[in-house]
Amino acid sequence: MFASCTSVYGCFVGVVSCPGVCSVTAGLRSHANSLFVGVVSCPGVCSVTAGLRSHANSLFVGVVSCPGVCSVTAGLRSHANSLFVGVVSCPGVCSVTAGLRSHANSLFVGVVSCPGVCSVTAGLRSHANSLFVGVVSCPGVCSVTAGLRSHANSLFVGVVSCPGVCSVTAGLRSHANSLFVGVVSCPGVCSVTAGLRSHANSLFVGVVSCPGVCSVTAGLRSHANSLFVGVVSCPGVCSVTAGLRSHANSLFVGVVSCPGVCSVTAGLRSHANSLFVGVVSCPGVCSVTAGLRSHANSLFVGVVSCPGVCSVTAGLRSHANSLFVGVVSCPGVCSVTAGLRSHANSLFVGVVSCPGVCSVTAGLRSHANSLFVGVVSCPGVCSVTAGLRSHANSLFVGVVSCPGVCSVTAGLRSHANSLFVGVVSCPGVCSVTAGLRSHANSLFVGVVSCPGVCSVTAGLRSHANSLFVGVVSCPGVCSVTAGLRSHANSLFVGVVSCPGVCSVMAGLRSHANSLFVGVVSCPGVCSVMAGLRSHANSLFVGVVSCPGVCSVTAGLRSHANSLFVGVVSCPGVCSVTAGLRSHANSLFVGVVSCPGVCSVMAGLRSHANSLFVGVVSCPGVCSVMAGLRSHANSLFVGVVSCPGVCSVTAGLRSHANSLFVGVVSCPGVCSVMAGLRSHVNSLFVGVVSCPGVCSVMAGLRSHANSLFVGVVSCPGVCSVTAGLRSHANSLFVGVVSCPGVCCQLTLCLFVFHAARFCIGAYKQTIEDFRRGKNELSRCCHYSYL
Repeated sequence: MFASCTSVYGCFVGVVSCPGVCSVTAGLRSHANSLFVGVVSCPGVCSVTAGLRSHANSLFVGVVSCPGVCSVTAGLRSHANSLFVGVVSCPGVCSVTAGLRSHANSLFVGVVSCPGVCSVTAGLRSHANSLFVGVVSCPGVCSVTAGLRSHANSLFVGVVSCPGVCSVTAGLRSHANSLFVGVVSCPGVCSVTAGLRSHANSLFVGVVSCPGVCSVTAGLRSHANSLFVGVVSCPGVCSVTAGLRSHANSLFVGVVSCPGVCSVTAGLRSHANSLFVGVVSCPGVCSVTAGLRSHANSLFVGVVSCPGVCSVTAGLRSHANSLFVGVVSCPGVCSVTAGLRSHANSLFVGVVSCPGVCSVTAGLRSHANSLFVGVVSCPGVCSVTAGLRSHANSLFVGVVSCPGVCSVTAGLRSHANSLFVGVVSCPGVCSVTAGLRSHANSLFVGVVSCPGVCSVTAGLRSHANSLFVGVVSCPGVCSVTAGLRSHANSLFVGVVSCPGVCSVMAGLRSHANSLFVGVVSCPGVCSVMAGLRSHANSLFVGVVSCPGVCSVTAGLRSHANSLFVGVVSCPGVCSVTAGLRSHANSLFVGVVSCPGVCSVMAGLRSHANSLFVGVVSCPGVCSVMAGLRSHANSLFVGVVSCPGVCSVTAGLRSHANSLFVGVVSCPGVCSVMAGLRSHVNSLFVGVVSCPGVCSVMAGLRSHANSLFVGVVSCPGVCSVTAGLRSHANSLFVGVVSCPGVCCQLTLCLFVFHAARFCIGAYKQTIEDFRRGKNELSRCCHYSYL
């Protein structure tokens, strides 16, 4: 079947159903203010081509469902203000190509679900202001290519889930202002390549989870202003390469956890202003190489824990202004090499603990202004005071081990070029104060381990060029305060692990060029506050895991150039607040997973250039509010999956240039409100699937240049209200499928204006029209039914 349409201000193709061989061509060298193709359902062989050398203000392809062989091509050498492809579901062989040598102001591909062989190509030699690929789910063989030789202001790839063979390539020879890859989950064979010979202002790779064979390559011969790799978890064979012959202003690798065979290479012949490697945990065979023939202004390696065979090489023939190796713990066979034929202004090795076979080589034919290795051990009652109103070129305190009552004070109203406190281990009552009203060029506190009552204060009204707090582990009552009214060029808090009562405050009324909080793990009662009334160029909170009662507040009345919250996992009672009355150039919340009671608020009275909420998965009671009285240039909510009681509110009295809600799947009781008294240039709601009780309200007293609701599927009780007393230049509702009790006739009984279709397909409406109810024809058009 061949289907075409000559309409200019509405749909080119409304609904195409092709059981056999199907070819759909729409909008070549054309202009349209809304959908080129609404819905394509092709069980056989299917080819969809839309918008080549064209201009469109909203979706090129709405929904493509092709169980057989499927090829989708959209937006080559074209211009579009919103989605190129909305939803592609291809269980067989699937090929999706979108936005090559093109310009788009929002998503190139919304959701791609391809259980078979899947190839997704988006945004090559292109320009896009937000996501290139929203969500890719490919259980079979999966290849994702996004943003090669391209420019994008936010995510290249949002979420990639590939249990089979997975290859992700993003941002080679490209420019991006935020994440290249958001979350990659690849239990099988996984290869991730991001940002080679590229420029990015924040994360290249957010979270990579690869239990099988995993290869991560990020930022070779590149420039990045923050993390190259956020968190890498690879229980199998793992290879991480980051920042070779590159430039980065903060972490190259945040956290690497590799229980199997692990190889980490970071910063060879490179330049970095802070950590090359944050934390490396490798119980198996471990090799860490960092900073050979390189330049770095702070740590080369933060913490290395290698119980098996361990080899650490850092800073050979190099220059560094602080630590080469922070903490090395190697009970098995251990080899540490640091600073040969080199120059360093502080420690070569902070702490080396090697009960087994250990080889330490530091500073041969080299120059250093302070300690090669420094350790302080205090088994009883211990009080350490160092560097008050002082100046030092190296360590104030190297290592403090205090099993009893311990008080550590270092660097108040002081100046130091390297560590204030290296490692603090206090099983009893512990108080650590470091760097208040001070200046330091590297770590204020390296590692704090406090199983009892623990209080850590670092960097208040201070200036630091790298970490304020590296790792905080507090199983008891724990309070961490870092960087209030301060300035830091990299991490405020690296890793916080607080199984008991935990309170973390970082970067309030502050300025930071990268992470405020890296990883927060709080199984008990947990409160995280980061970046309120602050400015940050990348992540406010990287990963928050709170199985108990959890409260996360990030970026209120703030400015950030990338993620406010990366991943939030809250199985218990969870409250996430991000970006209220704020400005952000990319994601406010990346992924929120809340099986229990979950409340997510993002971007109220705010401005954001891309996603407010990426993925929300809430099987229990779930409430999502995003973008009320706000402005956003792309998605407010990407994907919302709520099998229980679900309420989604997005974009009320707001302005957005593309999707308010991408996909809403609510098998239980579901309420969706989007775009009331609002203005939007494309979709209010992309796809709503509600088998239970479903209520959808979109675009009341509003203005939209394209679809209010793309596809609504409601087998149970369904109520759809769209476009009352409103103005839209195209479809109000694309397809409504309601086999049960359905009420949506009020759509055509109010006073409003629509240039084209009110309802794409609805059987009962046609029957009423044939019986002579002509009042319906004043606003409903059935040119292709």
